[in-house]
Formats: sequence, structure tokens, C-alpha cells
Amino acid sequence: HVLSAGRFFIIDKGEDDGVRPGNIVTFKNILIGKIVSVTNRTSRVLTPIEEDSIISAKAGKTGARGLVKGQADRMLFSEVTLSENLTEKDTVMTIGDVDEKGLGVRPDLLIGTLTAIRKGDDQLFQEATVVPLLDYKALQNVFVVL
Repeated sequence: HVLSAGRFFIIDKGEDDGVRPGNIVTFKNILIGKIVSVTNRTSRVLTPIEEDSIISAKAGKTGARGLVKGQADRMLFSEVTLSENLTEKDTVMTIGDVDEKGLGVRPDLLIGTLTAIRKGDDQLFQEATVVPLLDYKALQNVFVVL
């Protein structure tokens, strides 16, 4: 259960439940975030919109790769080469980055939808705003991938 979803996203599962930093939090097939700290009974989740969040991602239709970076209240799909095609309303999903301990982001978890694609002729990369698929603050139940 979600205990707090303000600036810090806190859930009611912690070390006593087998949760550890690096575990991923999901709701259905949507990435909610990553556990960054735990107590015996609670855990703090870093959501994709938080400024410290950086996720390797790809566009669903074209497979264009880049990074989803948190921007406090939204996300930015950045560092996408100009040769890649981005289309508005395309979904953005995780590429997957799991370490030898099994910690990390699983592939193909949904992150959001692309809007406002920006390309500059004098730039090496393009970027787009990513709109979350749900309101993180409205969540009451989430799943921790152990």
C-alpha cells in the first residue's frame, strides 16, 4: 500500500518484507519507480518524474532509444539521435537494465506517452516531453518486484 505520495513516494513494505534498494515498483505493466531507501517496514520510491530519475528507454513504435529524465513534474525523453523517428502519442517503455543480482529495470515496462517533439538542425539529439500514463499521487496499491 502507498502511505504517502507527495514529494516522497513511500510504501508500507520494507526490509522485513524482503524489499531492498534497487527493487522496481510497478502497477500492472507500468513502471512506477525504483526503491532508493528502506527501513524495516517502509520504502522510498523514486518515481520517473523526480529530478534524480534517469531511465534507459525506447519508443514503442520505432524503437528509438534515449533516456527518460525526471523534470520535477514531468519527464523528458532525451539524447535521441536525429536519425531516429519519434511520433507524438507513441508510448515510451524501458529497455531493461538488470544486474547480476537480479536488481534493476525489466524490459518493456511502460513509462508514458510522447508529446511535444523538439528537433534542432544544429543539434545532435532530439527530445520530447513524456506524459505519465497515470497520476502517481493517486495510486493506492503497487507491486514491488523482488
